[in-house]
Amino acid sequence: DPLYLTARLCLGDAYLREQRYDEALAQYSCIEGTWPRRGNGQLKIALVYRARGERQKTIAKLNEFLAIHPGDTLGTITLAGVLADSGDSAGAERLFRDALRNNPSSAIPLNNYGLFLEGRGRTAEAIAIFSRASEVSPREAAPHFNLARIHEREGRPGEALIAMMRAAERKPGEARYLEEINRISGRVGEVDIPAPLVAAIDAGHRALLAARGIYCSRIGDGGGAEECFKKLVALRPSDGAARANLGRIYADRGEYTMALRELLRAADLLPGEASVHTSLGFCYEKLGRRTDALREWERARALDPMAKEPRRNIARIRGGG
Repeated sequence: DPLYLTARLCLGDAYLREQRYDEALAQYSCIEGTWPRRGNGQLKIALVYRARGERQKTIAKLNEFLAIHPGDTLGTITLAGVLADSGDSAGAERLFRDALRNNPSSAIPLNNYGLFLEGRGRTAEAIAIFSRASEVSPREAAPHFNLARIHEREGRPGEALIAMMRAAERKPGEARYLEEINRISGRVGEVDIPAPLVAAIDAGHRALLAARGIYCSRIGDGGGAEECFKKLVALRPSDGAARANLGRIYADRGEYTMALRELLRAADLLPGEASVHTSLGFCYEKLGRRTDALREWERARALDPMAKEPRRNIARIRGGG
């Protein structure tokens, strides 16, 4: 029963996170005994052994898993990490390279290989690998975080700040990244920053504010979102997206006159953005200006004929709803 398998896996994972290794091992051993050819149990048991520091058992169980799933990325890089910890750098590097050949578009093996190289003092190679990881998986935060660490360690706080901003942009809910940005910002003032780097820092700051504002909106932190979008508008008054998002925050709070001010400016800056006109229509309706609301929804429908909300609202108003 696949549901039974999933339940066992989830329970074992919960025990593993809580470091209740014996209980996790019991769940994974049951999976291994029931579905020996799937390999799930073997891989998970290996992770328990690794967490307990039992290297030889980890290696043996990972080899069992890889015999069932040759070339599996997670199994391969996990085994590479264990070999590296055991001092077998040549064997570890061979496995990392195997994982990269089998899955060249994943940031996970690249990031792990970069950490391996960095740990052996091969910093230039590590930078190249982390940079490649950031390119093949643009939404991953870890490669940028690792680049930031190296840049700061080597006395390049400006580059470190940009990389950390990029990490935080991709994971705006990660408090650690924001703390690191504040810390590194203090170091940037200690060195002369070339103009192109200043421009890159400024762009990174705006991108982070936008990502942070959207994140705060999604989790219901209206105050945090408002603060981010206000800062964006102050930095660049022509940022139509920031004005549109700020207008939507005001609208959500029932401050429709303030919302209209920002949304009308956003509509001027983003004339082809249907969602802005949809939001304008909503504000006009709330203010009792149905004719203006219909006009904005008609504009939204013309710009995006597939959008459902404008069509639905037009039908509701014209139907007397």
